[in-house]
Amino acid sequence: RYGSGTSPLKPMNAMGESAIVCTCGVGRLTNDLEYIGEEAFAHCPNIASITIPEGVKVIDKGAFAGNHELTSITLPTTLAKAITPFLDCHKLREIRYNGIRQSFLRIEGSLSLKDGTMASVKCLDGIL
Repeated sequence: RYGSGTSPLKPMNAMGESAIVCTCGVGRLTNDLEYIGEEAFAHCPNIASITIPEGVKVIDKGAFAGNHELTSITLPTTLAKAITPFLDCHKLREIRYNGIRQSFLRIEGSLSLKDGTMASVKCLDGIL
């Protein structure tokens, strides 16, 4: 697993643990990214919204945890697994998914917030 400290080498298409120093209000990630590691963007005080690019398959535990200004995120259709990446993101109200509802429901893991609630999910064919 990349980003968990078990691999000494990280490929160019993976973001490891606490990999980013956040200074902007809108996050932009490269298109060749496939994995976002545990707490890679945790506690970034200035991220208000972020778009995860197509190609990302896994978002690990707490990847965006504690981002108190995060209000919206866009997820790719390539996402296969998400392990509670938005813990303590109290202002997160909208998750946009670039696919249909049936595909979103196949994502393994949990997108719930700390208290077990989940922001609304807007898919191409409706809201979950």
